[in-house]
Amino acid sequence: MTHFNTKTGFYLSMTLSKGFSFLFLLLISASSFSQTKITGIVEQAGTKALLGVEVYNINLSTKTLTNSKGEFTLEIQDGVENSLILYKDGFQVLEAFINSNEKNKIFTLQNIINLSEIVIQNERAKLSNINKLRDIEETAIYAGKKTEVIAVAKLTANKAINNPRQIFAQVVGLTINEGAE
Repeated sequence: MTHFNTKTGFYLSMTLSKGFSFLFLLLISASSFSQTKITGIVEQAGTKALLGVEVYNINLSTKTLTNSKGEFTLEIQDGVENSLILYKDGFQVLEAFINSNEKNKIFTLQNIINLSEIVIQNERAKLSNINKLRDIEETAIYAGKKTEVIAVAKLTANKAINNPRQIFAQVVGLTINEGAE
């Protein structure tokens, strides 16, 4: 063994102090990651307790469900503001922040507002304002030719300034050259 200090007592004391410092750091790091269990209640807009609400702790990635009384128990980190997400079908998702000193907290979930009627309109009619001519129209044959018909009434163009670029931009492959004549 080669040591800088040849005294054996010095070497033993340094070895012991390294062991104690490692143990001390291990205890400090374990206390910094300590966890506390909290309890809470989930209600429906102050009226009744909710069964089966998922309570998710983002900080620790843990999840629990509420019982029939709306109560839950969850582990959270000490000394840190923990982010909780509460979810149940038919209710709005609630994100809440909680500390370890808040032991019995009451959370309130709001109902999702149900719509009485939903009207779905065909948006494709607005997009398809360009049609093609039929291949044979009376005595004319248009097959194999570029024959787009633009329905000006269906366009979403600024018709007040009569800008033909907005209208002709709907036709694929059309090139317009403007001259300053």
